[in-house]
Amino acid sequence: MRPSPLSSWIQTTFKISLYGIVVGILLVLLVFDSKSPVNFVLSGIIGFSGCWMIASVERFLVPRIRQEAYWVEILLVSLARIVTMAMTAVLVVFFYLLTQGMPPTQAADRAVGSALVNPSMLPVHGVAFIASLVATFFVALSRKLGPGELTQWLQGRYRHPREEQRVIMFVDLNDSTAIAHTLGDRLYSEFVQEFMAELTEPILKSGGQVSHYIGDEVVITWPITPRRPRADWPNFLNLATQALRQSAPRYQSKFGRVPDFKVGVHAGSVIATEVGVLKSEIVFHGDALNVGARLAGLCRSLGASALVTQQALDLASNLAQGSAESKGVQEIRGRAAGVEAFAWRTAE
Repeated sequence: MRPSPLSSWIQTTFKISLYGIVVGILLVLLVFDSKSPVNFVLSGIIGFSGCWMIASVERFLVPRIRQEAYWVEILLVSLARIVTMAMTAVLVVFFYLLTQGMPPTQAADRAVGSALVNPSMLPVHGVAFIASLVATFFVALSRKLGPGELTQWLQGRYRHPREEQRVIMFVDLNDSTAIAHTLGDRLYSEFVQEFMAELTEPILKSGGQVSHYIGDEVVITWPITPRRPRADWPNFLNLATQALRQSAPRYQSKFGRVPDFKVGVHAGSVIATEVGVLKSEIVFHGDALNVGARLAGLCRSLGASALVTQQALDLASNLAQGSAESKGVQEIRGRAAGVEAFAWRTAE
């Protein structure tokens, strides 16, 4: 049984909150004069519970401000983090003072005074707010570029062409022309926007990377390395199908139809390089892309929603998540030799 989105979020948040304990302990070492065990314990509790509360607030807040300007999102998220952490500190100190026998009113005044209005805490709040702004900015930038892209760009990894082994997947929206004609340009753009957003979690959870978007199509890759010799593309297809099924009522209500897609998957050697001076991006060249794109185009004629090659099957991390049926050798335009295509069906 697959974990629900809520249980996955709880597991991730718990791991992040463990870092909050480390931050709380470091805060005592760097800021507080008193290094008493009580300060270490309280700071660790504040760090853990504060990170948990921040994650809870962001889970509610971020989807509701995602359509705002980026600077608004960065500012609001940073403010929410600082306010949440400050209120968490007040609550933890308040309950600690209650356990020491202090009356509730006095404990509340003492907690607010020590955690919020204490002059020694003002530099802490200021530094935390600036750090939150910077961290939120880089998180937003990383999300914009894609996981790992910012680091690779700073390292100049693709300044010169380099050969890599990757699984390449083309995900193409079905009946896009008819849908665009029915919905109109603006509503169709929203339809594509929400469909692509729906694929985000499946991409991240399966370890995929977005190469680029082409209209209503997205190209996803999985790098094959000694540390990650397999690609979890079957899991992506399962998660994407499941996500669209769960969101079907919303799509039906808003657009009158639910998005469906076709897929072509191949694996092999590609050349990765950074192209362009203005708005440069990392692109891939090679036969693997041509085969993947052509397979996606053959899905309708072969009666399949996903066509994959033997190379992609050989590098899949979990073939138990679906089944493959040979559709014979298919001619690929621009390629002398044909490719055996397999219709992939995800497990229910």
